[in-house]
Amino acid sequence: MSRLVLAQTFVKRLSQLPNQDQKMVRDAVMQLHLDTAAGGTPRPGLRWHGLDAPKLYSVSPNMDYRVIVYHDSGDYAVLYVDHHDEAYHWAARRRLEVHPYTGAMQVVEVQERTEVVTHVQEVTEERPFGGIDPGYLLQLGVPERYVQTVRHATTRNAHELLELLPEEVAERLLALLSGELVVPPDERGDDPFTHPDAQRLFTVLSGEEELEAALSGAWPEWTVFLHPSQRRLIERNFNGPSRVTGGAGTGKTVVALHRAARLAREGQRVLLTSYSRTLVSRLEQLLELLKLEGARQNITVMTVHALARQVGTELGLPERQPEDGNDQLRARLANCAGQQGGTLSADFLLAEWRGVIEAQGLLSWEEYREARRAGRGTPLGARGRREVWQVTQCLCAGLAADGKFTWRSMCDAVTERLHGQPARFDAVIADEGQDLGPAELRFLLALLGGETGRLMLTLDEGQRIYQRAFPMKPLGLNFQGRSARLKVGYRTSQQIRELADRLLPGTIRDADEGVETRLTLSRFQGPAPTLLALKDSEAELLALGAWITQRLQEGVKPAELAVFTRHDPARTASRLTELTGHATSVLGTNDEGSDPATVSVSTMHRAKGMEYRAVAVSGLTAAALPSAQRLAELSDPADLEDFVAQERHLLYVAATRARDWLLLSYSGEPSRFLSGLPVTLADPAGTGGE
Repeated sequence: MSRLVLAQTFVKRLSQLPNQDQKMVRDAVMQLHLDTAAGGTPRPGLRWHGLDAPKLYSVSPNMDYRVIVYHDSGDYAVLYVDHHDEAYHWAARRRLEVHPYTGAMQVVEVQERTEVVTHVQEVTEERPFGGIDPGYLLQLGVPERYVQTVRHATTRNAHELLELLPEEVAERLLALLSGELVVPPDERGDDPFTHPDAQRLFTVLSGEEELEAALSGAWPEWTVFLHPSQRRLIERNFNGPSRVTGGAGTGKTVVALHRAARLAREGQRVLLTSYSRTLVSRLEQLLELLKLEGARQNITVMTVHALARQVGTELGLPERQPEDGNDQLRARLANCAGQQGGTLSADFLLAEWRGVIEAQGLLSWEEYREARRAGRGTPLGARGRREVWQVTQCLCAGLAADGKFTWRSMCDAVTERLHGQPARFDAVIADEGQDLGPAELRFLLALLGGETGRLMLTLDEGQRIYQRAFPMKPLGLNFQGRSARLKVGYRTSQQIRELADRLLPGTIRDADEGVETRLTLSRFQGPAPTLLALKDSEAELLALGAWITQRLQEGVKPAELAVFTRHDPARTASRLTELTGHATSVLGTNDEGSDPATVSVSTMHRAKGMEYRAVAVSGLTAAALPSAQRLAELSDPADLEDFVAQERHLLYVAATRARDWLLLSYSGEPSRFLSGLPVTLADPAGTGGE
């Protein structure tokens, strides 16, 4: 009995072909399956042809295209498709080999770029893998022909070499570069295509219906081809709270979705949640691609705050409206301080309310009097604390009298009502967990009946834009032994990832003083990002319009293109339409993302969870990022430090929404976060760059 195996490389390339050519290739692959399923041979019309490379063949859908197929015994693995010369060139550079130690099937590159990284280096260059035993490298899955190449790699070309290796092998070597202890895989599979190390690249199809779904594009890559590190996190049963970290585009959301699906199929009640409404909407859309059918009813997808409000209503809490804006709360605090003759500023009181009282869920004077104020830059004695407490109690009383609440105080109120009640969910998975505060996490734990082991957080400290870091251990969340970092990036090119990482500080710590090692390997190359300096805002809009036009002429679809600004996206969208004639839409309206014929425009904050082939981030001036207005309002040194860090992370979030093309632009004085980045001095629109 023969098997048909699809490779990720084929599925990805097929999706890039024109629609009429895709259909022709799909028909040819289906014919191959029908011919060989019962042990037969490919029909003559497919022009089955052996290549010079061992066990590689080609199928000819027409006189132009060639499908590259690996054939051994009863296995037919469809590897690639392209025009005649390009397909044969791809095949000439690759071999399919069963790894001698792991038993996993690997696609190994054997020519061209291999030669680039194997040439003799200067003896003074550091070789990070030079002292590692060849046998150990082989156990890690390094292809046999690459073992000595890896040992001779230098610090300068190590990342270039890692791009040539299978993803699971590159991830293990990255971990070695980070100083981690890497344990070789302990399983040798009997089937090279179903080994965990091979499942990121290959999927074995069970029949004609499954093949039809795969070829029709009904299976996005991330629903089928999971990296082994992702699969382990999806399938593992944890004995305590778990945490998945990783840079932008490393597949944290994929893990969250697949884990929710797996638990739902087992009959568990699952909450899949996040802080952002935009991201929750995206999670709902992606969840539908997993074809859960009846198990879908076991998954609730809501923001934390929306769910807290719903549960509060069910529990009989008074109906109130949110009032959580800083300006509104600052005005209330100033009024309360004035009534009581206080000496502390409204800005300081707001920061103390946000950073200590609400952050720690303090409900009594005794709790606040003894509370730690770690991270607060201004000391506060007993008299000062008493003044803060009296003013904030006045704030709470005023909010209650007016039928208002802050989101955190509402979460705390609902959490208190849930105490002693049965768990409402069997598992909670919180995506973008870095944006949740202590009040939100306490609420999620209350939904689990206090069972911390049923909580999974996926997060990236580099994308913390809403919530200052805080220690999680006091909440009962100790992730030791249950924390994993994803290191392979799928969304952004190597060039965009390298620039985005330069936007962040060299070292990032979480509030439990864990140091993040942000080594990440992107799996594809792309054009270098562009940073434009323009003479004024109008010149910047003209340059931005020219850049959009160029991308569209190159085949980028309007729905694959986005512009992010710090303020007033509606004005930016309107001016771009006037200047270029290209239709635009502002994300956040009721028809958000519904028109594929428009270029999306949005604030940088709304970029969370989105993905585009081409992204422009405009208006990156010194006054806009970090916001000069907010800086002027902050007096506490710790608050200033936190705010600047969040603004830096905001730029990182916006930049990493791009897959292939990234444009950053400003007019006048640039943001401090752009310091050290190469600037293009003449803009492509000819509008007079500086």
